[in-house]
Amino acid sequence: MNLRACVIPLFVLLLSYPVAAQSRMANDLPLPKVFKAACTAGTRTLTGVPGKAYWQNRADYVIRAKLIPEQRLVTGIEHIRYRNASPNELAEIVFHLDQDLYRKGNARDMAVAPEDVTDGVKIESISVETPGHAVEKMERAGTCMTVTLDHPLKPGTSIEFRVEWKVLIPAHTDLRMGMKEAGVFVVGQWYPRV
Repeated sequence: MNLRACVIPLFVLLLSYPVAAQSRMANDLPLPKVFKAACTAGTRTLTGVPGKAYWQNRADYVIRAKLIPEQRLVTGIEHIRYRNASPNELAEIVFHLDQDLYRKGNARDMAVAPEDVTDGVKIESISVETPGHAVEKMERAGTCMTVTLDHPLKPGTSIEFRVEWKVLIPAHTDLRMGMKEAGVFVVGQWYPRV
């Protein structure tokens, strides 16, 4: 028998084994319900990569901010254009206020100097600049602020927010933001974001 005739089928068989084993493993492994639902909906595949029905919302920012060193203060006005690419109507938009880590009463698992505990991110104003929408209410919990809209944001549409805010830079703690020494600031995660 020709050696080549034996080696080639054996080589093909060995190459196909990992693919067949992975396929069997994917069917045998217990998967979280939420992951199975995503696979069924087509937003994920069994390998974890995005599926054909995958979508991702988008936020674009225009920010005008000012650092006032002598007051350890950052102030800003931002315009956020948020696009709902999901197939769902959105009644709420969640903003992340990372500097609320320093807000009085918030739970935290990191040590913060008592003199650095503040009011967190002070939202001076928030409004919707898109006709047909308005802010119905705002609720804050932890480092999140949930904005409920008076009318849900339809799939495939956008909304624009105008947010005016300020935040005090901590003097003794530099988690996410802080003052290293007089005139030297670490300023990260400093603006409200969606």
